[in-house]
Formats: sequence, C-alpha cells, structure tokens
Amino acid sequence: MTSNLFDFIDPENYGLAIANFPLPTGQGQTTRRLLNSLMIELTKAIGVIFALSFVSSSFTTFIIREKHSGAMAMQFLSGHSRLVYWSMSYVWDFISFLIPVAFIVIIFVIFDEQAYIGKGQIGAFIVLLVVYGLAITPLMYCFSFIFHSPSVAFVSFLALNILVTIITTVIVQTLELTAHDNPDVSSVADVLANLFLIFPQFAFSRGFYELAKGYAINALRLDQLTDSSHLFSWKALTEKLVAMTIEAVVFSGILLLVEYSRLRNVCGKCKNKSKIVSAAVSSGEHRLGIGADVLEERERVENVCYPYRKLNLFLNTTDGTTETDKTKNLSVF
Repeated sequence: MTSNLFDFIDPENYGLAIANFPLPTGQGQTTRRLLNSLMIELTKAIGVIFALSFVSSSFTTFIIREKHSGAMAMQFLSGHSRLVYWSMSYVWDFISFLIPVAFIVIIFVIFDEQAYIGKGQIGAFIVLLVVYGLAITPLMYCFSFIFHSPSVAFVSFLALNILVTIITTVIVQTLELTAHDNPDVSSVADVLANLFLIFPQFAFSRGFYELAKGYAINALRLDQLTDSSHLFSWKALTEKLVAMTIEAVVFSGILLLVEYSRLRNVCGKCKNKSKIVSAAVSSGEHRLGIGADVLEERERVENVCYPYRKLNLFLNTTDGTTETDKTKNLSVF
C-alpha cells in the first residue's frame, strides 16, 4: 500500500532541505589554529634563510681566492685604496643579493602567500629582505680573514647561518609557547629575544614571524582580542630593522678596523726587518766606499710602507760602463 502511494505523489512538490548552524569556534580551537599557522610560517622563515645562506656564503669565496692568489695585494700595491676595494665589493655583492630577493618575491606571488605579498604586507616583506642583505654581507666579510680555502669557507658559513637561525629561533619560540603557564619563562623569553637581535639571522626570522603573526591575527578576526599593532610598530618590525641596520654599520666598521690593523702590523714588521737588514748591510758597505747620503736614501726607501710612494732610480756611472749595462738585469720588488 505504501509503495502504491508513490504513484499518486508528484516528487517535484517534495524535497529535503538541510540547514547547518555550527556553534561558534571556542577560544581553544582558535588558539590552536593560530599556533599551527604560526609554526608553519616559522618553518618558511627558516627555509628562506637557508636559501639566502647560499647567496651570502658565496660572497666570501671570491675574496678569499683573490687574497690567497695575490690579486688583492696587487691591487693595493698599484695604489687601490682598501676603503674603495671593500666598498665596491659591498655594493656589487648587495646588488647580486637583490636578484635572489626578486625571485623570492616572485615565488611568493605565484603561490599567493598573502601573509607576505598581500596589501599592506609586501612592502614590509621587501624591506625586511633588503635590510637583511645589508647586514649579512659585511658579517661574512669579517669572517673571511680566518679562512684560506674558498670551499671550506663556503661550507662553514652555510652551516653557521643555518645553525644560528635554528638554535636562536627554536629557543625563543619554545619559551614563548610555555610562557602562558609560567610568567618567569615569559621574562626569560623576552630577554633572549632582545639579546639574539645581535644576529641578523634571528632578526630576519623574527621579522618574518611577525609578518605572519599579524596576518593570521587579522584573518582570524582576533585583532580586537589580542594586543596586535601596526606592522612598522617598534615591537613588530621596526625593532628588527633598526637592529639589522646598526649591525650593517658595526660589521662594516669592524671589517675596516681589521683590514687597517693588519696593514699596520705588516708595516711594523717590514720596518723592523728593514732596520735589521740595513744595519747588517751598511757595516759592510762602508768598507766598500759607499757614501753616507746613499745609505741614508736607501734606509728611507726601505722604511716606506705604503704602496703609494714613487721610487726613482738614478744611475750615475763612474767606471766607464753605460747606463744600459747597469739596468740590464735590474729588478725592483
């Protein structure tokens, strides 16, 4: 009987309507979503630094190769200023650093990473990448003095960048995650976060993290419930950008200080050595009848340290030989 009823019922007049009224998301679920999102973004920050570490580590290989092949010394001996040499290297390497930065931005645009290329985010993201390049380049230069092999230096700098990034970032992030249950841990995390800003790697990863954090808070509509601020506020990005800018200046100053202190040490050794040689030679040359004015001029030339002086040779012959004969086998070092 029930089956026969369907012959008299028009199915178009009947149907099934479903309505879904989900309960509001609890605070615990929202917090978990926020933490999961931030952990993923933190991993991206470490990945970006890992990629840029190949670029910054490669800057020193050419300098070490020049230094130990003698090309750098030849430039200085020809009158090239040390300040100009390092300034030009800095400018060239920074321009080279901008090329992978452009590729990173393009990749983030392709994958639609709104946390970094969204409206109001992309400008801060590019500034963060550029300032990181300004800070990390002179730091790599400072460590170039302790290496003799370009390949060893490249691997060492790569490992150094990755280890510093992972260790500092993981320590601070772990302390911050456990700070909700222990207020003392929160103060320790704040101190370490400020202390680790001396490393450009940590400052960049922290700024990267703040970009993602600000976007996640706005996406989850938590800006009214949390202490969120503008991207360029002091605790968000400005603190990190200022730290990396100061580091760029400080590392550049240390580089020039080391370079010119090495120059003074070499000059001092050259002068001491020339005095010993002059004392030994002059005792025998007095017996050969060489005049005092000649010995005085020789001592002045041997004490010249800077490569910008001119050495003029005047050959006065008194034994009947020609100047061509005198200068045939003459060598000056």
